[in-house]
Amino acid sequence: MELIGEKNARVSYDDQGRCGYVNFFWEKTVHRFYWEFGVGNPLVVIDIPTVALWEKQTNLPLAIRMPVLEFIGKQAVRDKADGHQFRIDDNAIVILREKQG
Repeated sequence: MELIGEKNARVSYDDQGRCGYVNFFWEKTVHRFYWEFGVGNPLVVIDIPTVALWEKQTNLPLAIRMPVLEFIGKQAVRDKADGHQFRIDDNAIVILREKQG
């Protein structure tokens, strides 16, 4: 568990073969983000709402969007793809196939 703002955050995973969900828990709030294996350099792609849709789709303040996405990316790499890197795009967290050197 880690603090985002003043609330505890954690993630869990529902793996369904080549896809599934990353579950983000922030105190009593739960959000599910769909993921699937990528093709080429993207190892995994986690779908996220764009800036314009963030608050409407998550009911979370836009001000914590980047801390939430960074937390999910770091935790997913730690839990599922140790040594890999991730990047945050407009509508996805992308875990890259290349490992850190």
